Amino acid sequence: MNIYKSSGQFIGFTVQDNIFSWDGKYLGWIDNQNFIWDKDGNFKGQLVQQNENSYALRNSFRIPPISKSPRATPATPVLPIPSAPVAPITLPMGVEDAF
Repeated sequence: MNIYKSSGQFIGFTVQDNIFSWDGKYLGWIDNQNFIWDKDGNFKGQLVQQNENSYALRNSFRIPPISKSPRATPATPVLPIPSAPVAPITLPMGVEDAF
């Protein structure tokens, strides 16, 4: 699955529940609530589906959950063909890009 910024810019992709940047750098993981955690176990935001695309977003008005223990860094996957930008989306007040 590809992940985008609200501007439509391709920022990364997932392999199983791990998130990698467009160039293969390990960024973190997604849990079963679609919460996004960075590689150090800090809460980054939530994976949100909109217009058939996935976005990493954070509500700045919401109190973040307690940090988790970091996971072992997974092996770097085969990089996908970079995705073209998608149409930008409008974010509600207090919501921002997680990465």
